[in-house]
Amino acid sequence: MVGESFTWKILVKLLSTKDDEKSIVQLEVGGMDKFILWNELLDPANDFVTNKSIKLEVLFIETPTLNFAKNFLQKMSSSTSVPIKHMRFTIEFPKISKLQVEGFYSPEVMIRGIPWKVQVCKCLNDDKQTVFVFLYCLKQDTSSKWSYAASFSTKLVPFSKNSEALERHYLPNVYDCFGYGDPLIEWNDLFDANKCYVKNDMITLDIEIDVADPNASNKSELIFAHINTDSENDRHKYYLTIINIRSLVAVKSPQFIVANTPWHLTIYRHRNQFGVRLDFKVNHARVKC
Repeated sequence: MVGESFTWKILVKLLSTKDDEKSIVQLEVGGMDKFILWNELLDPANDFVTNKSIKLEVLFIETPTLNFAKNFLQKMSSSTSVPIKHMRFTIEFPKISKLQVEGFYSPEVMIRGIPWKVQVCKCLNDDKQTVFVFLYCLKQDTSSKWSYAASFSTKLVPFSKNSEALERHYLPNVYDCFGYGDPLIEWNDLFDANKCYVKNDMITLDIEIDVADPNASNKSELIFAHINTDSENDRHKYYLTIINIRSLVAVKSPQFIVANTPWHLTIYRHRNQFGVRLDFKVNHARVKC
């Protein structure tokens, strides 16, 4: 259950090991995306990396004034087998005009020996009907806690050679029984005749999925510690260490509770950017794990 109405901010400090004046601080309302260029993070002159690890301080600041999470939840609720680390495939989704929140699913594909599936669905986004794309890990294992770091991209292919394809690169994430994704295109834009995305009530998507090796000896890991809580000022401070930073795809913190709501932090590398993202737990899973 979502807690009381609130807004929130996160203050993230990337610690320099030798000179605190080099530490980078970024304040963001409602989450965070790009934080620092990857090359700047690894630059020895900045002293961010020691023994293949980095350290972050995260301050979570709550202000109970805006019912953001509740509104978001309301909006969101409205096979091939190739044992490789990367897969690209094309799929056609028919009867696209009848797309609803339950969505359409791609066939199951095997990557790193793990089953994955892509969902295309229609949801509200900023009060506009929008096509979303989600990626799901379908591993069937209740005997142990598991998760896999992965990233994916899509290309909405037009049927006319004179029109441009629409590409989306989704942020790397840590997948368990929940699906993650983002908007692809607004509903009205999808059916814009000048863009040539729909033909015979069907769209074509190119999909690429990359999955990190879960058994790699040098895979990145996150160590998470709660430092303190200042209840009087509604502040919560956390300390994160990311080990083997050069191998980073995505790592996720354990769940923590603020404002009676479960949250987690995801630290990721996306192209040439190092990113930090704050999410509250929304069950996007529309397929049974």
